Amino acid sequence: MEINETNNSSNTEISLSKSIQFWSLAILDIPSIFCSLFLLYHLLTKQIRRSTLNNHVIIKILLISLFIQLIDIPLYLNFLRSNPVWPQTLVTCIVWWYATHAMYNTTIILTAWLYFERYIRIFHNEYISTKIKQWLFHYISIIFFLIFPMIYYILVLFIPSCEQQFIYDYTQAWCALCPCYYNNNLSTIVDITINSILPCLLIVLFSIVLLIHTIWIKNIRLKRVVQWKQYRKMIIQLFSISSLFMIFNSPLMLYYLLYILQYIPLDIDPQIEVYLNFLSYFSTLFLPFSILFSLSNGCFRNEWKKFRKYFRKHRVNIHPIKNPR
Repeated sequence: MEINETNNSSNTEISLSKSIQFWSLAILDIPSIFCSLFLLYHLLTKQIRRSTLNNHVIIKILLISLFIQLIDIPLYLNFLRSNPVWPQTLVTCIVWWYATHAMYNTTIILTAWLYFERYIRIFHNEYISTKIKQWLFHYISIIFFLIFPMIYYILVLFIPSCEQQFIYDYTQAWCALCPCYYNNNLSTIVDITINSILPCLLIVLFSIVLLIHTIWIKNIRLKRVVQWKQYRKMIIQLFSISSLFMIFNSPLMLYYLLYILQYIPLDIDPQIEVYLNFLSYFSTLFLPFSILFSLSNGCFRNEWKKFRKYFRKHRVNIHPIKNPR
C-alpha cells in the first residue's frame, strides 16, 4: 500500500498519538471480527443462502476482511504497543506485508466486480439467465478476481528480481518491507494503478451509473416492469459499502493518483501517506457492520422474529410469593 518505503523511521512514524491510533483500532477490531463471524455463519449455514448468487462475492469479501482483521490489524496494534515489530522475523514481515497488500487490494477488486455484476443482474439479467452463462459470467470471474491478486503478490515477493530480495526494518510499521520489484518505478506505477486506483474508481463509477440508471428507469421509463422491492435491498447494500470506500479509501487513492501524475513533489511529508494508510483501515473495520445493516432489512428479520418467539416461549415467569397468614 505504500509508495515510498525507505529505512528512515520517520516515513512510518505517525505524529498522531499512538494511544489514539491503538484504541481507535482496537475498540473497533474486536466487534468487527464478531460481526464478520456472525455474517459468515448466517450466510454459510443454510444452503439457500450459500447458493444465492448475490451472496457469493459478499462471502468472499467477508472472508478476506476477516483475514485482515485477524492478521494485519493485530500486527499493527502490536507494533503501536511495543515498537519495534514483534516477533522480529522475516516471516512476520512477509505475512504482514502480504495481508496489507494482497488481501487489501483483493477486497477492493472484488468490490468493484460486485458493483458491475449487480448492475448486470438488475438491468441485463439475460446475461446470467442460464447455468452456462452463470458459470462464464459469474463463477469464473469471481475465481479470477480472487486468485489473480493473491498469486500476483506471491510472485512479487518470492521471484527474485535483484541481488538483495528483501529490504526491511523492524522499527517501522509493516517492516517497511520493499521487495526488489518496487525498485522499478514503472512496476510500482502499474501495480498501484491496476490493483488500487482503477478498482476504486470503478466502484465510484458503477455506484453513480447504478443510481442514475435506477432513477431514470423508475421515473421515466415507467412502462418497464422492474421489481423494485426485490432490488431495493441490493442497491442499499451496494451504496452502504461504496460509501465506506469513498470516505476512507478515496483519499489514499487520490494521493496515489497525484503521485503517478507527478503533481506531488518528491520531498512531500511522508507522514501524509501513513496517515492515509491508517485511515484506510476503517473501511475494513466498518465493512461487516455496513453489510449487516444492508442485510438486516430482509434476511435477518425472520431470524429475529424466531428469536423473540423462542424467548417468549422459554422465558421464566416469576410471580411474587404471597405472605401466608
